[in-house]
Amino acid sequence: METTRINSRLDPLLVAFIDEPDQDEAGRILERLISDQAEPVVVKIIKSTLPGLSNEAGIADQEDIKSDVLLKVVERLQALKSNRAQEAFSSFLDYVAVAAFNACYSYLRVRFPERWRLKNKLRSALKHADDLEVWTVGHSVSLCGFGIWRRIGTPACPMERLVEAARDIRATGQGYLLHGPRDDRHTAALLRTIFSLTAAPNSLNDLVSSVADLWGIADVNQRVDIEQSDDCGLLKILAERASQQYRPAEARPTLGRLWKEICGLPLRQRTALLLALKDGEGLDAVSLLGNAGVATMREISEVLEIKPTDLAAMWDDLPLDDAAIAERLGIARQQVINLRKSARERLAYRMGLDSSNRRRRSTAH
Repeated sequence: METTRINSRLDPLLVAFIDEPDQDEAGRILERLISDQAEPVVVKIIKSTLPGLSNEAGIADQEDIKSDVLLKVVERLQALKSNRAQEAFSSFLDYVAVAAFNACYSYLRVRFPERWRLKNKLRSALKHADDLEVWTVGHSVSLCGFGIWRRIGTPACPMERLVEAARDIRATGQGYLLHGPRDDRHTAALLRTIFSLTAAPNSLNDLVSSVADLWGIADVNQRVDIEQSDDCGLLKILAERASQQYRPAEARPTLGRLWKEICGLPLRQRTALLLALKDGEGLDAVSLLGNAGVATMREISEVLEIKPTDLAAMWDDLPLDDAAIAERLGIARQQVINLRKSARERLAYRMGLDSSNRRRRSTAH
């Protein structure tokens, strides 16, 4: 009876595995599910999301990511079969895709924080320039360039043309493009020059590599120590530091309280807060929360009442501007601003009240 209840909302791909009473045969079905269904999806997403990992160490990292994702999928399927899982899969491959994207983005945030910040900076410049756009082709390839190229379907240029464009920018003495405030306006000017030289859309990943080279941006492997804090400024810390996974263990419970308070906000307040929250370089709240080890993408999607696959699809567009959030919520832009302000005030009050109570308890002891 229990199996029938689960199967009524289960992806048909999984029915044979869930219903198979023989343990050995169930194991063989599981192996086929992983090798024939899950692994091709994971490999495709890793290759499209992490195209620069072509050296020996990078290939090893890709294998580690693939193994971790597939292990997570196997554990989830085994839990589902034993009825310990919280919910059944309505779409098995969607779950696999979300797990793969989550693993890849987590890897990039941790391993290449400067590149991740630069990618967010370029996205911001592209979004705020009237004549520039970023768009997706297929399921995972992001292209960028002049908006007209998207509308007429101009194919992307090869990386070699980007390399030539960067060489031309250096050779023609356009040093002003390589120095300056690097705000959206300045960044857009550099991108327009690159697009004019390539005369075709660029892969966003290739563009990040090219601009990183032009601006001399490189990641240094080092751990970031974050000071322990116990007050309502934790929201500011969360939005300013990208390497929260190295936060001292004794400080994590406080971050957990912050997440709990965010979960307790009204839906529209937490939506206005989480979809717009970013650090000084534009890194989004979903990435920040994941780095901090505070919440998984699935947990964040549940709090926002958004499907995990939908959240994964919008990930590259985060953080959203107020107009985009207003459209999602069906309200005015000013209401979004007011909701976020109310959310911050409530968090500050609740975290401050919690700190005061704990200080009083400490004094009493």
